[in-house]
Amino acid sequence: MRVNNIHCRCTCGFRAIQPEILPMVLELEWVIKLPITVMTMCRCPTHNLNEGGSNDSGHMGYYEISMNTAKWTNHKLKYQEKMVVCAAVDCTCRNNKKLFKEAKKMEWNGVIWYPKKNFVHLDLKPRKNPFYRIIE
Repeated sequence: MRVNNIHCRCTCGFRAIQPEILPMVLELEWVIKLPITVMTMCRCPTHNLNEGGSNDSGHMGYYEISMNTAKWTNHKLKYQEKMVVCAAVDCTCRNNKKLFKEAKKMEWNGVIWYPKKNFVHLDLKPRKNPFYRIIE
């Protein structure tokens, strides 16, 4: 797997990744037996708007996880801090049709294939019903 951009490309430095994303992309790469290039993961709201992303894009960090971290506050340890992380990745390979088909069989909550733009969007953002689309 080749990772081009984990952090926001506008140089703001936003980077907060949902822990399962990269292992799931690696698993998908193993399933399709083709190298996958990760093009985009995290975006700040301004960059997301400039890219034409939706207001509730998983790239902006809408997925909340509990971190088992400890922090000293008034001489007491505080646990279970919450952190907002990005839950989406845009990637490509030599056969995006196969990538799209196999990703739908996995635990992604959203899979969108953009054939003309040559990439597949994979999303872990929690949803009641997963969605799978092809957007020409």
